Order: sequence, then C-alpha cells, then structure tokens
Amino acid sequence: MSEKKYEVSDKFIWIYRRMHVKNLVEDMKQLDKRELYLLLLRTLDDHDLENESVKTNMRAFRAECLEIFAINDGKDTSCPVLAELKGEDISKTLINLHMTDHHGEEMGLPLTNDEVRDEKITEILDDGDEL
Repeated sequence: MSEKKYEVSDKFIWIYRRMHVKNLVEDMKQLDKRELYLLLLRTLDDHDLENESVKTNMRAFRAECLEIFAINDGKDTSCPVLAELKGEDISKTLINLHMTDHHGEEMGLPLTNDEVRDEKITEILDDGDEL
C-alpha cells in the first residue's frame, strides 16, 4: 500500500521546523485549515510536547487539538477538513504522514539545537544591531 504524500507550503515547513523555538501562533493563523490540521497532527508526533514554545503554539489551537484527539478516539467530526483527512485514514498512522514541498522534496525534521542557535545568531545580526 502506498502512503499518501501531502504537499504543503513553504510557510508550513518553516513553522513546523521551528515549533519548538518560539511563539508562532500568528504565523500558524495564516495557514489554511487543511495545513493547520496537518501541522498540529505532525507536531503531536514529532515535537516535545513539554517544550514551552510547543505548548504555547498548541494551546492557541486547543479546540482543533481536541477535535484531533476525538477522531483518534474513533469519534466522528463535524469539521469538513478533518472529515476529509480522516477519510484518508491519517488518524491511525500519524507518524506516517509524509509531507513534501511544492517541488516534491520531503519536509525536513524540526531544527536541531545547532540550527536553532545559528538562526538566533542570524536574527540578532539581521536586526542591524552592532555587537
């Protein structure tokens, strides 16, 4: 059986890779509903849910997370986006969600500690402040 691949936006990938780094709630609100649910699903599998940034980002979408949990418990949903995704049977195999960018390239993993450090240094230097 071939696994379904979901094409996601560059914005989705950017957010996903940084969920554990900082508050991205406003960025997440810019995603369409399908990508938001896919992001929440993937975050539940791949990120440390004890991380404060992850908690902050997920808490802002508590209702959506509760809908996901209900589906995982075998309940029906009134959300058309989740109903469509459930029809694709992703709720039983969340870890197998394969997401690609618009070029068909696999989405990367969350940023490593070194990548986070490099990104923070770049942000500091890009602010124009002199060290």
